Amino acid sequence: MAPEESTVRLYNRLEDDLGKDVASVLVENFATKKDLEQLATKHELTAGLSDLELRIHRTMLSGTLVLVTTNVALWGSAVALLR
Repeated sequence: MAPEESTVRLYNRLEDDLGKDVASVLVENFATKKDLEQLATKHELTAGLSDLELRIHRTMLSGTLVLVTTNVALWGSAVALLR
């Protein structure tokens, strides 16, 4: 793959992920392909961490809802038995 072609592919990837304006500024201000690749890698890592954080929060919310539901059912049973 020609260096120009890989640079264009990287620019297109940045444009898809970050938007045209940001990608243009980055390409203008970063002189080397290595700089752009590192930035793309950091963006992928950030996106991956955000996805992981979202999944952790959803799992915690599900667990909390199960715990609350179980407690309500147990307290309801205890009240019904005491009547």
